[in-house]
Amino acid sequence: MPDDLLIERAKKNNQSALNDVIIKCSPFVYNLCQKWCRPPIESEDVTQNALIKISKNLNNYRFESKFSTWVYSLTYNVFLDEYRKVKRRNSIAPQVELGLNDKSIFDTAPDHQSEQLELALSMMSDDHRTILLMIDVEQLSYIEAAEALRIEVGTVRSRLARARVSFKENLGKHGTKQTINTVLSSDNNKDQK
Repeated sequence: MPDDLLIERAKKNNQSALNDVIIKCSPFVYNLCQKWCRPPIESEDVTQNALIKISKNLNNYRFESKFSTWVYSLTYNVFLDEYRKVKRRNSIAPQVELGLNDKSIFDTAPDHQSEQLELALSMMSDDHRTILLMIDVEQLSYIEAAEALRIEVGTVRSRLARARVSFKENLGKHGTKQTINTVLSSDNNKDQK
């Protein structure tokens, strides 16, 4: 991610600095879009649209939160806009990338269980799926998620609790006992930390 000095220069209409800001945040944006978009080719379009929005809205960044949180929020909003446009065609759909480096409720799932996890996620409301992915997959803090979604931290906590219950209920309907036990045991380990 670019440093604050580079961002300040870009905000003062320095085209070279703006290009550097976009180049430095491009991998982060592309990585997010690859995780959220399906098929993967759609991620390139969403990435491009997000980078355009970042460059046009850079003057709105006030250094009140981390730059990566601000970029995440704008990128996610672009993704949601694209997702809503093509929802009927299902050409862009939320996708969980399992087996990430950070520990999450999805990490311990073998490949044969990933379909059950994705089905359980697809049955959730957009708000619940979003908060679950942000906290348990992307490993954002409650504060970062609240800033990205422009909601209160208390709302993040309650929405996450309801999302986890909904996710487990969906797994109960469509998952195997092994998948459910995997998710429950990783949740219990997380809560004990």
